[in-house]
Amino acid sequence: LNAPWPPQWPLSEPHRDLLFPGGARSEVMAVRFTSRIMRRLHATRAAPAAFEVPVLSRHVVTTIPTAHGSFDVAAYAWSADNTPKDHLALVYGDLSKAGDEGVLCRVHSECLTGEVLGSRLCDCGEQLDRSMAQVAAAGRGVILYLRQEGRGIGLVEKLRAYNLQRQGYDTVEANRLLGHGDDDRDFSVAAAMLEDLGVAKVRLITNNPGKIQALREGGVDVAERVPLLPIDVSEHNAGYLATKAERMGHLLENKETAAGGAGANEARRAQAKGGASRPLVAVDRAV
Repeated sequence: LNAPWPPQWPLSEPHRDLLFPGGARSEVMAVRFTSRIMRRLHATRAAPAAFEVPVLSRHVVTTIPTAHGSFDVAAYAWSADNTPKDHLALVYGDLSKAGDEGVLCRVHSECLTGEVLGSRLCDCGEQLDRSMAQVAAAGRGVILYLRQEGRGIGLVEKLRAYNLQRQGYDTVEANRLLGHGDDDRDFSVAAAMLEDLGVAKVRLITNNPGKIQALREGGVDVAERVPLLPIDVSEHNAGYLATKAERMGHLLENKETAAGGAGANEARRAQAKGGASRPLVAVDRAV
């Protein structure tokens, strides 16, 4: 391969149609950066000596036009997944020009019900759409789309959890009743994907301190947290948002808005349109 590595974004022609079906170069690169990540995990979590270093394989890179502009999209497989999944990196602009401030980044987990079906039970579809818009507005950035439906429990189990929530349990209680943890996601794949993209320092779009900690354990320098506050709070998702804030530690700036008040929704819509003095998305230094 004659293309430079890591690739420069947006992709030059030598990179656009490269396929990596688990070939030698893909495997060697994967072992290189995942071994660094796993060394950190061994140090922080005392992983078993016989633990096998997971391998990240990048299969294809292409470009797709979206409502927010054209994104270069890279598809990855992660050997540590219990079932085969394809994770995506959506890259906008030239990441190498981010400078010392770091690359604007969103680590987003799949939510078929919210993103495809338009479910009002969560704010996942809204978060993905607004993150893409924010990255495009910034001129450069990356969104990692991880196939970890239902905070890692899968689609079928998530639907079972919805039935329990209809009986009065919150999202944490429902997961536990089904034998799952509060959050079963593994963000080490995100750290590996970022290294493959040549990204060492990020400004992370998230309300979840757990993501910051997980990326740092994987060797990523999280310089800032960029909050993404919900706009459309309703009777359908108010309880879910309140549970994320109260039981899972998510940093929702105004927890009282989880009550689903119309006034709060109108204020946030006005902020999103530039009609209010305080910006909808603030920036916090991650410490």
